[in-house]
Amino acid sequence: MYHSLKRLSILLFLLVPVMLLGQIEPSYSGRPGMLNEQAKEEFIPTFSSTGVIDAKSYYLGPGDVLFVSLIGASELKFDLVVDPEGYVFIPGHGLLKMHNHNLFEGKEIITKTLKSMFSDVQIDISLKTIRQIKVDVIGYISKPSSYIIPANSRLSDLVVSLGELPENCDLRNIELTDVNLNVKSCDLLKYRRLGDIAENPYLMNINSVKLARADRTVQVLGAVKYPGIYELVENETASEIISICGGMLERAYRDTVELVKYYADKKSQYSKYYTYNELLTNDVLLENGDMLMVRSIPYFLYERTVTINGEVNFPGTYKIQEGKTNLYDLIMNETGGFKKEASLKDAYVQRTTGMDRTDYELERIKTIPRADMSEDEYEYLKARSRERKGRMTVDFVKLFVDGDMEENLVLKRGDIISIPVETDYITVVGQVVNPGNIVYKPDYTVDDYIRLTGGFAWRAVESDVRVIRSTNGEWVEADEVDLLLPGDIVWIPEEAPPAKFWDVFRDVTFVVGQFSALVASIIAIIIATR
Repeated sequence: MYHSLKRLSILLFLLVPVMLLGQIEPSYSGRPGMLNEQAKEEFIPTFSSTGVIDAKSYYLGPGDVLFVSLIGASELKFDLVVDPEGYVFIPGHGLLKMHNHNLFEGKEIITKTLKSMFSDVQIDISLKTIRQIKVDVIGYISKPSSYIIPANSRLSDLVVSLGELPENCDLRNIELTDVNLNVKSCDLLKYRRLGDIAENPYLMNINSVKLARADRTVQVLGAVKYPGIYELVENETASEIISICGGMLERAYRDTVELVKYYADKKSQYSKYYTYNELLTNDVLLENGDMLMVRSIPYFLYERTVTINGEVNFPGTYKIQEGKTNLYDLIMNETGGFKKEASLKDAYVQRTTGMDRTDYELERIKTIPRADMSEDEYEYLKARSRERKGRMTVDFVKLFVDGDMEENLVLKRGDIISIPVETDYITVVGQVVNPGNIVYKPDYTVDDYIRLTGGFAWRAVESDVRVIRSTNGEWVEADEVDLLLPGDIVWIPEEAPPAKFWDVFRDVTFVVGQFSALVASIIAIIIATR
């Protein structure tokens, strides 16, 4: 438990998001696709998956067919098939050994032989048909089996043909055993990330491919292109794993790279620190369980801007000096001031930084049914629900009209300043004849606006009219409103619909039946006691 907490405390200092700890299985960008590629229905490509075959890399073997053309006084065409013993037969000459020769060497041998038999001829030789080979796939796979594939197939072709692999399969330590029982380990991820073709060899001389479960891992965290948990390759260095991770990001702090290692007991940890140049010039070997942490440069490309929307002469994004730039100076000196349509009464500042704190009391109350809430809980729920998250308390009228600098606000990065168009209407909604917006008149009352909409509808609750204030969303009884303000909403609720006849009939019948049964029981008791 102590070591888990210690590891967690180390990672909390990273300036970029990282994966959850305690995970020892490989997990890095692109891995799910490598493991879950769909198997092809028929894995028999005619040509190499890497394009034109390299004549010096492709070795001839039983089943390969060579096309030969001799052009002289006449033209002669024929095929040469490599037999099971690795020979081709040339009529008039005999057998030529192709085994252990690459395609380039085989062409040279055949050309030399034909030139000794014919004079003044043009000789053209090409690989016509690629042989099929059998490769056994063994180890950590749900269905170990033998696969018949073209000899020009590479390791990646075979892995794709296997379809879905176990999630913790090791893709960086794949063992290939050739016909001479020599074993080679291949790092398929190194090929996928860096294009190292040596890690994705042809399988023409391979007898078996062995997959294993990932057992030894190293974590690379922080400012690299592909952070994650990687399978560890024997004798791998810190600079090599950073290269596999796509290299460092531009924001990476190269002066200090932390390598967290385990002591010999494999329980306690300690840290070693290097510059990136030291990792490049020295072979810092990695061990199972190591963590390589690349931190970010503090405040790298750190934007210090605010956004101003709406009715100012030059809206947009503005650079600020945090702790210095204030609202008044920015608007009056940078944006050119307000347009005449601006509504200072409705203007506001929305703060986006530091506003993500969770209100656990509010979350708790949300889970309580309304009937089970106390009055205080319900009032708190209403108040917080009406709250506009991040809204700063600034009175633009006092600040910009009255010159009250106590309302001036020092801005922070990410602030959004909104200056809406002045509202010149009152909205009437609910049970009136023609709900909608009505031009604001300072001397009009709530009753005046209801009259202008055609009056109450027939289902209106006339005694329960409310006004919703545009400034703070507060609901106020209409009788308590002395002065309406532009943007206010007048709401007329609707009477609850009357009970349906059959519902009333059912309830009355039930009550009468229960009452009759009670009366009958009382009468029966009286008679029985006489």
